[in-house]
Amino acid sequence: MLKSVVNVPKVTKVKKSAKVTTIKITLKGTGPIKGKTVVVNMNKKSYKVKTDKNGVALFKVTQQMVSKLGVGKTYKIRVTYRMDSVAQSIQILK
Repeated sequence: MLKSVVNVPKVTKVKKSAKVTTIKITLKGTGPIKGKTVVVNMNKKSYKVKTDKNGVALFKVTQQMVSKLGVGKTYKIRVTYRMDSVAQSIQILK
């Protein structure tokens, strides 16, 4: 089995009142994968973020993105780079 090059925290807690919550996405093969676009699917919408020189992409979850999501509920996010895809969760807090 091949190891995924996409690394995302298992569960990210997002406060509904927070203006921005950042999720750190890392791309690593034999070294950092820099300057590549990563697609994040959350709540039936797609967002694109680009990796920096260290292979890190910072996905910012804004207050507007979570305004219609239920407090105390967990939602799936899917992070995709080329054919590699990882599903994780975000939990909405008060």
